[in-house]
Amino acid sequence: MKKYFFTFGSLPNVLAPRTFNEKVNARKFFDHRRIFQTWVDKLAVRDWVAGVKPGYDQLLPVLHHVTSDPADIPFDQLPDRFVIKASHGSGWLRIVKDKATIDRKAIIAECRKWLALNYYDVNLEGAYKNIPPRILIEEFLDNGSGEAPEDYKLYVFHGRVEIIQVDVARFGQHRRKIYDRNWQEQQVELSVTTYAGTLPPPPQLARLIEVAETLAGDIDFVRADLYLVGDRIYFGEMTPSSGNGFNRFTPASFDAVMGAFWKLESPPRLLLNSLRRPRDKA
Repeated sequence: MKKYFFTFGSLPNVLAPRTFNEKVNARKFFDHRRIFQTWVDKLAVRDWVAGVKPGYDQLLPVLHHVTSDPADIPFDQLPDRFVIKASHGSGWLRIVKDKATIDRKAIIAECRKWLALNYYDVNLEGAYKNIPPRILIEEFLDNGSGEAPEDYKLYVFHGRVEIIQVDVARFGQHRRKIYDRNWQEQQVELSVTTYAGTLPPPPQLARLIEVAETLAGDIDFVRADLYLVGDRIYFGEMTPSSGNGFNRFTPASFDAVMGAFWKLESPPRLLLNSLRRPRDKA
């Protein structure tokens, strides 16, 4: 609540939420579905994706290594380029583009720092609270120029993609554009400076939407993050509390526009239903 007030100058109405940010915060307070923990666990979600539909295992980047002790990372056996990430947090990752230049001791120390932290204590997102801490080494996805590909974040409300966020040069001069499902640019800035150039719709747009909607199923809201490498789609992550409920929309009125897509249950019913649902279901 304090962070929300310092960010927006007001408190969120989580009992009768109207905006997107208020609804994300209401979910954090009242919606404790077990599927959220599976989605934010970067190791467990891989098995979940593979089981959604036959062939969806092909969406997953190659997994080179998993460990709870970074001292056993097999650097000599890894490819020249790879991605190191923690299973139990957000933003805890390092991209290695040239294995020959890395400081292995520094990487091991950084991984140990991640493993010692509980992301719930950092960001108060309950879904992260009980995730086993592990280090994953995954395939580096190359856009053809030696850089990470554009990141397509598809906002799925009640089984339908409504908004598509495209992140460009996420690990460099990060810029962003917002579109609707028909690739009509939305006149809004979302937390990151708007990309000044033109982004044509990807040839695989219909397929991106199909994959995101299949992954989301009939849940009221989730953000499905996907990548395109050539004509192949790769899975990034599933995000049930996008922006942790602190998305900075400019103009601020777009917060209500986004919120209107999400028909959230009343908070008391949300809490009751989330506890009644089978633990392994959305």
